[in-house]
Amino acid sequence: MKNPAPVRSRGRFLHGTAGWSYKDWVGPFYATGTKASSYLERYAESYPAVEVDSTFYRVPSQRSTTRWAAATPDGFLFSPKMVNTVTHELFLAGCDEPLAAWLDAMQPLGAKLGPCVLQFPYFRKDSGITLARFLDR
Repeated sequence: MKNPAPVRSRGRFLHGTAGWSYKDWVGPFYATGTKASSYLERYAESYPAVEVDSTFYRVPSQRSTTRWAAATPDGFLFSPKMVNTVTHELFLAGCDEPLAAWLDAMQPLGAKLGPCVLQFPYFRKDSGITLARFLDR
């Protein structure tokens, strides 16, 4: 299946999964014998977008994001999760450095950078962050 032209209009959505690098997809999704280094390229033949969960756990290198961009066709979109240092450890306060590092790492994606996911922990009394404090940030 070939990817459609990039969707930029309201009322449309792109579908994909949360990641592409799953060894247990070999057989059911990836052809038997597919090398891990080819997973993303094969994935992009079937889906026009992907959520990148790994960027929640660490900031990828620009070398990695450059490879991601090169492995996918024009119009493909990445929806990376913001690194948890920003969302969970610093809760958006004093996060200029890790945010800048994360954004810098995403630059090689260029037009393939789609919506970025900011996942936050539950608001718990022991966190010291209330909904009102969060919304102030």
